[in-house]
Amino acid sequence: MIRKQAVCQLYSSSFLSLLLLTATVPTAPQLLPQSGSLKNASQTESSRWLGVDASQVSETAAVSRPDQQFMMMMVPYQEDAIALANAALTRAQHPEIKALARTIKQAQATRNQQLRSFYRQWYGTDVPDSLQGQEMANSNQKLNGMGGALQIDLMDLELSPDFDQAFLEEMMQHQQMGVIMAQEVLASSDRSEIRTFAKSVIQTQNAHIDEMQYWYQQWYLAGNREP
Repeated sequence: MIRKQAVCQLYSSSFLSLLLLTATVPTAPQLLPQSGSLKNASQTESSRWLGVDASQVSETAAVSRPDQQFMMMMVPYQEDAIALANAALTRAQHPEIKALARTIKQAQATRNQQLRSFYRQWYGTDVPDSLQGQEMANSNQKLNGMGGALQIDLMDLELSPDFDQAFLEEMMQHQQMGVIMAQEVLASSDRSEIRTFAKSVIQTQNAHIDEMQYWYQQWYLAGNREP
């Protein structure tokens, strides 16, 4: 199955800069659909896709510990996955998608509890909410999870003529981004707890992507589209 590989050598100034770079690298899969915002994005556009503005990039990049950077990004990322899963539980037509949404929601909630516990234990405070509730410059619009981009995605899902197809496209990309983050922290972290966590994310979310790719091929690709 197709896997997006993180680019680890050319851009190593911070975990976040690497994450923003990898968001611009197309997976070029035949089964995994790509949205224009991810496939053709510049770094600025990628930061918008992640819901992170320039000031947030600077704040997160200033944290030198890869484990801390990972948790600051992963917690809101997983909250976004829960929001997408909740939408599927309400709107999806295929029972397979609803079952997967329940699995994702439970897994992400459990993982967020783990990360928040690790963060309090290691850094003596809660995960900062700068990536979750900071006001955007010159605007009263609030960021939600990894950002306004998610709000747009959820709106697009609500308006999509085929919710299930749109959900698969969005969730496959979202799960792939989590794999990229986990791969990067696995290569840089010495903490056994984080390494175990990252390995679980990679294994579980790659399996979810494989499953969704199979459904997408069966239900929506040319020659296999459902009546």
